[in-house]
Amino acid sequence: MDTVSITQNDLNALRSQLIERGLALRADMQAATAARQAHEAGGEVEDLKDQAAEWLEAEVQDAEVLRDIHELTLIEQALQRMGDGTYGECAECGEPISMKRLRALPAALRCATCQAAVERR
Repeated sequence: MDTVSITQNDLNALRSQLIERGLALRADMQAATAARQAHEAGGEVEDLKDQAAEWLEAEVQDAEVLRDIHELTLIEQALQRMGDGTYGECAECGEPISMKRLRALPAALRCATCQAAVERR
């Protein structure tokens, strides 16, 4: 396990990565909302096959927005942990999260071992 402490440069880079991803997620959610509103204002579909396809597309878009909301929540929590000095500590075991994992998943809440255990449950 890579237990090297997080340097200020690492922390700044990870914070920037989290902020950029958060901005991208917010933009995606705004675009999805605008598209939904434009579509709803567009009128009614007369063909049942078209209507079924539109419902399916709407369900997929809703799932994507929920996924984005979840990721945005994780990002905001990671930024909060940065602020209170607990960023990089596993929420399960308290050990440091490896830099390799943080670089890949800057919002990671757990070390790889604990995350694998949670996913097995």
